[in-house]
Amino acid sequence: MRTSVFQPVLAVALVGLACKGPDDLSAGATSFHATLTTGAEATVTPPIADTISTNAAGTATFTVAPGDSVDFTLTISPAFPDSILFAHIHQGAAGVAGSVRLNLCGTTGLPLCPAHSGTLSGRRTVVAGGITFAALLAAMRSFGAYANVHGSTHGGGEIRGQIIPDAP
Repeated sequence: MRTSVFQPVLAVALVGLACKGPDDLSAGATSFHATLTTGAEATVTPPIADTISTNAAGTATFTVAPGDSVDFTLTISPAFPDSILFAHIHQGAAGVAGSVRLNLCGTTGLPLCPAHSGTLSGRRTVVAGGITFAALLAAMRSFGAYANVHGSTHGGGEIRGQIIPDAP
């Protein structure tokens, strides 16, 4: 009687895949996305989302790039009722305000953010001070970072979205 090695190996592989948790699936992620809404803002008590009366929203995509860099596309639509000042990646869990870790627009040496709506793409390099690229990437892979857009009315942030790893 012939026995096949293939069937037991396949069974072990399938069991291994079935046992993978969300951390295992995001561990090798090199691309990420976020959906930004006012409802996700939680920078003050009571949550700022309770005081924001705008339909502004946005999306962001992030991809690991060479040289400790991140490529991004930030789209704001519908429009902010006021001027967009800054956009950043912050380190922090959902519902928790965190420190700015990577500037996307509106700060010294970077392009201005879209005035009220629009799309901005670029590459940003993690520079010394505050966080290493490895630590930022680890935060993004573990749902510990969020994209935030700050407007002139709500300087602490007007729309926010947790950064979610895409399947590797």
